[in-house]
Amino acid sequence: MNDSGVLGWAWVALSALLLSACTAAPRPEALRSDDYAACEEPQRGDVQRRAERPAVVASVSLGPDDRLFVEILLDGQSFRLKGALPERAESGGISRAPPIIYLDVADSSGKPDSGATGNVTLLGRDRWYALLERLQRERLSEHPGTGFVLDVLQESELFVYLDADGALHAVPLEFKPSHVESARMLTLEALLSHAVEAMREDPALNGGRGVLFETGEPVVDGTPFVFLDLERGFVSFAQLRPPDTLVNPMAPLARLHALALHSIGGHLWGLVGNPLSSVARLFTGTTTGLVDTLQSLPPGVAAATEIPPLKPSPPMDPDRWEAELDQQGLGLKARGELRPLVDGAAFFPPLIEAIQNAQESIRMRLYIFDNDDYAIKIADLLKRRSREVDVYILLDGLGTLAGGMTAPDYAPRKGCPTPESITHYLTQDSEIKVRVLPNVWMYGDHTKTIVFDDSLAFLGGMNIGREYRYEWHDLMVEARGEVVGRIAADFDRAWIAAGMFGDLRMLFGPRPEPETVEGEGYPVRILKTSTGASEILRAQVAAMRRARNRIWLENAYVTSDAVLHELVKARRRGVDVRVVLPFRSDTGIIDRSNALAANVMLANGIRVYIYPGMAHVKAALYDGWACLGSANFDRLSLRVNRELNLATSEASFVDELERLLFQPDFERSTELSEPLPTNFMDHLLELFADQL
Repeated sequence: MNDSGVLGWAWVALSALLLSACTAAPRPEALRSDDYAACEEPQRGDVQRRAERPAVVASVSLGPDDRLFVEILLDGQSFRLKGALPERAESGGISRAPPIIYLDVADSSGKPDSGATGNVTLLGRDRWYALLERLQRERLSEHPGTGFVLDVLQESELFVYLDADGALHAVPLEFKPSHVESARMLTLEALLSHAVEAMREDPALNGGRGVLFETGEPVVDGTPFVFLDLERGFVSFAQLRPPDTLVNPMAPLARLHALALHSIGGHLWGLVGNPLSSVARLFTGTTTGLVDTLQSLPPGVAAATEIPPLKPSPPMDPDRWEAELDQQGLGLKARGELRPLVDGAAFFPPLIEAIQNAQESIRMRLYIFDNDDYAIKIADLLKRRSREVDVYILLDGLGTLAGGMTAPDYAPRKGCPTPESITHYLTQDSEIKVRVLPNVWMYGDHTKTIVFDDSLAFLGGMNIGREYRYEWHDLMVEARGEVVGRIAADFDRAWIAAGMFGDLRMLFGPRPEPETVEGEGYPVRILKTSTGASEILRAQVAAMRRARNRIWLENAYVTSDAVLHELVKARRRGVDVRVVLPFRSDTGIIDRSNALAANVMLANGIRVYIYPGMAHVKAALYDGWACLGSANFDRLSLRVNRELNLATSEASFVDELERLLFQPDFERSTELSEPLPTNFMDHLLELFADQL
């Protein structure tokens, strides 16, 4: 909240992008018609009516306590704004909230606070537009013939490119020209950082502390100023402080009501429509849960009296290893090519482009389709494309409900509340076909696969929502080749099974598996968790037992005692075992269980790395074999829920995963040197965590 209480209004969505004045391309009409942020204008306060046009800056100064003071004139009346410069956050490898100076309306009478100095140079909007255009052209010149994606304050993603005549364009990423390739992604903050050094050497600035640019945007609902801190080499964006967060997670009573309706209705739907699979899941879940509960921690996991040294050995032979998996009947073999996509910045632009370019069909199988502003942007694009191609979306009911009940760490200003039901929003005024899994006995589908035209697929740990795009460290893999047809066939089976009388329809045979195409890509293995089948667990336990050189894994949820036992045994054989855990997960119980697991691993010579923030990655390297996908190392993923992982012994992919994921994460993380603090309650909570 602002200090004076003057700004008690609802905010509206940004009506103009920061770069709109320096681009030649108008905003497409289709975006206006479908954009959820286009809603009724709220009642405006006195200051807002004066802010219909950009303000005139009368003075600007910076105090010794890093507080920025800006005096503006609106219709002849003076307003003083003040705000503290944000702290510079350490880079953790994933995007963070943009550095924003939240301006509050201060007392407009009298003089600036004592200690404020005139050490800030004010530059007008013409200089701002010229700077943006110069910086954009410089970045485009680095990769001629391509464009780049520009993230603007986590509110807009623009595609910046030059046309055949050399004119500069910046259009919403959803309307990227298909003939222009994207070379990279930049944030607006990173783009502007290139200008700091040049301005330090500008004699016209007289060695001042910083530069304040006027952007030409309205004061109330825009970003009217950008501050370049020449001393710290830091870029900040000034906005009026919003009255409160406009992310609209469901109220507690609404949450309970929605969960109750889904639970009761889902069980009725599942038991009546699919009685065979419902009973099978109850039996399987009950028996595996009983076994897991009665199985105590294996005695071999006790702290080692002596930690043996590492014994570097030749890695397990990939051909013999793959043959062993074949003999055990683990997984479905296919051929294809894989590419790891680390974090949302690497995944979502290709996803958006794939949605744009789909020719026949889009199949999405997700645990969560959130209801925040970023998810709505993806939903709007899918709704537009559903008029041209078939769009099928299969959602886990409980997962999607839970996703809509929590707010992200950071949310930009929005004037419209998010929809309470994303499933209703997806089907409203569109041709999208949506099925929601009923979660009979509270079991679910944790798979995340997205297939386009049977020729391109994405799978891994990411759902659709703001935290996956901006806040969490996560991993997806892009797949091409024959393996995509296998993934599409798996979607079709799940789609049929999720419909009414799915059990009966499955008896008549779903879509047959595509034929193997020799010579297309390299061998890839599809591993699943499903009712009565634990391929992902069995294959990885076998890999832990066979590994001779290294076991590197990264996962947010390590609650399986069986997995912990195998990791300890491997380390005692002299294998290099390393585990990356998040500093925090999305569940407090898991955090405490992870702390206990980390201490056991540390006591047995396993190198434990704590990633700074939430790491949602599910990947592992066993010598030269990579396994990654949607499955956690917990009971639900390994024994109960539906999951899908891909695995391969292809050396080029294994090397790329090591280079792009594991080596950077080892460097960013803090390696444990002493046990984490725990208490008696943590051991009690672990009993519950073991069932998750």
